[in-house]
Amino acid sequence: MKENGEIFMRFREQLDIINDNIDAIKVDYTDIANTGNKWVENTLELQEAIRNISVIGAFTPEMERLNSLGFSLISAGNISVPQNQVITYRSIIDLMYSKAYAIKTSIELSLPEQDINTVVIGFPDFSDFSEMQNAFTEIQKSASMIFSIKEYKSDVHFQNFDSGTSWVEIVLGSSVAVGFLGKILKTLLGFVAQYQGIKANNLGIESLEMDNEIKRTVMETNKKVLNMQLNQVIENNFSADGIDPEDITKISKASEPLLDLLSKGVTFTPATSQIETIKSDFPSISELMKFQPQKLLEESNTPSDQDTTE
Repeated sequence: MKENGEIFMRFREQLDIINDNIDAIKVDYTDIANTGNKWVENTLELQEAIRNISVIGAFTPEMERLNSLGFSLISAGNISVPQNQVITYRSIIDLMYSKAYAIKTSIELSLPEQDINTVVIGFPDFSDFSEMQNAFTEIQKSASMIFSIKEYKSDVHFQNFDSGTSWVEIVLGSSVAVGFLGKILKTLLGFVAQYQGIKANNLGIESLEMDNEIKRTVMETNKKVLNMQLNQVIENNFSADGIDPEDITKISKASEPLLDLLSKGVTFTPATSQIETIKSDFPSISELMKFQPQKLLEESNTPSDQDTTE
């Protein structure tokens, strides 16, 4: 479900890809003298458009049919089409155009307009309502501290929520505020794996047969070491921006719930219409997705496995 959720969460990116390439999904022919065959006059544009649009994943059958006819996505001059394949080529390309247009129309009808200062928050497959409720609480806790800083003061409004595919859109007051959130997230990214490791280590410590006071001391020490490292990096990164020490402390406190959310696989991405310099302040979606929790296939759970686990 997570992979589908990620596809749904990125409908707007798919729409941008289609809009940028759909006009080139067509075939123009010119005759090859004395052969009866034809050149695909717009070969390079068509190849590029099909390469770009293929990432959506809806055009595999058509691409396989083109490939069987000798159509290559590698640029090497105009493609020659035998006379007996001219109609077939055109029908396949026309079908790709029709599918792209249908997807484009469906997305446009399904999604409301997106504010430029939107941040899309994607959730992993939480198993119960309390997990989602806790995530919203953590987001609210962080946002109230981050956007109380005077240089980046902003209201936070919910815009859209899709419970089926587990994402929510929030709208901030300015692109500056969006970029500030992105910079904080990018700073935290380098600590997520370490944070996950400490959580796993502490779970192991809890299961050990030793004095509870010793357990607590070791676990608290692990957390303090991470917080000290994180606070130092935040101070180094944000004091240069002229943010005063009191507000840097707010960023540090706001980072704790954000770090926990990132460790659980929650993703944050800016609006597709946001300016590129602000987008670059955010971690890439591929960087964030690598922290998504992995699930074992249900088919692999044999009765003997379940007995062992119990």
